[in-house]
Amino acid sequence: MESKRVNTIVLDFSSVPRQPKMVDIHMWIRKELKFTVDQVLSIQPNGLKKMVFVELTSSDLVEKLINENGNCKNTL
Repeated sequence: MESKRVNTIVLDFSSVPRQPKMVDIHMWIRKELKFTVDQVLSIQPNGLKKMVFVELTSSDLVEKLINENGNCKNTL
């Protein structure tokens, strides 16, 4: 069974020497992406691929992030 990621953004840390600690990722999400605790449903790290999946409460938040950041892309 294939799972579908809805309202999820992917943070790619493959260009850094080592993946940041989870506490650093939490702080970065609040400071740089400006998401509150109420807007984030889950944070799932994938250490092998140096990626972090962040599930948000609504598609509006995902669209807002894509529109406000030129380096973001919608891969759906």
